[in-house]
Amino acid sequence: MIKNPLMKNVMKLSYKIIGKTIEEGIKPIIKLVESPPKSSLTAFKMEKEVSLAMKTFDKELAQKLFDITVHMLVAEKY
Repeated sequence: MIKNPLMKNVMKLSYKIIGKTIEEGIKPIIKLVESPPKSSLTAFKMEKEVSLAMKTFDKELAQKLFDITVHMLVAEKY
């Protein structure tokens, strides 16, 4: 949950500008459930399949992000 009131308002505004309704957002998910990809691990951006070779899917970077996130969450509790 966003605690900073300014950031909260910025996020609300951005969702109103670029966000989708639940009905619009669920359509690509329903398509994938009804016609799943053949590969056991597949990534999509909107309705377009993306390559898992992209830097976005780097395991070391994912672990680094996870570690930083856990550290921030633990620090937030205290």
